[in-house]
Amino acid sequence: MDAIPRSYDECRFDAFCKSVLRNEAHNYRRGLKRQRDRQVSISALSQADMDKLSTVDHYPSDSYIFSSHGYDLHINNELVADAFASLSAQTQSILILRFVLDLGDAEIGSLVGMSRSAVQRRRKKTLDEAVTARYVDVRFERKKEVLEAYHGALKETASPKREATAPKAAKGTTKKKAHEMEL
Repeated sequence: MDAIPRSYDECRFDAFCKSVLRNEAHNYRRGLKRQRDRQVSISALSQADMDKLSTVDHYPSDSYIFSSHGYDLHINNELVADAFASLSAQTQSILILRFVLDLGDAEIGSLVGMSRSAVQRRRKKTLDEAVTARYVDVRFERKKEVLEAYHGALKETASPKREATAPKAAKGTTKKKAHEMEL
């Protein structure tokens, strides 16, 4: 059987269809590559990027509110709120006006009825005491951990078997001190 002769238009149409399919496949592969380049695995994200993707619900009942001169300070941490509540009302006002409204000491002094230097002294003293208290708490906790570890190590080294088998000193000889003895 002889080949059926094809017209020129049919060949052009076939070539056109093939180029359309080839270009469509090329566009599809390019789209997949672009998608691969732009997609990032969640496990590869940094903590800062993860924080951008997540949201935290804030409810009014979850925070402690302190007010001064019509402005509110919301504190979410219970320990910080307790420490802030222990301050005098005037000191609370100074801190709220300074850190919420970002007012200067002279402006705060005019609102509270104090001089600029008195406001500065009170603010500095309060913040220094807070930092010192936190530093002392941290040092106390660390010292407590070290002492507990030391006492635990002493208990492990002084086992009952070693104490029972230690030779007794003869009369007239002095006993070795505990740190001179080999355990």
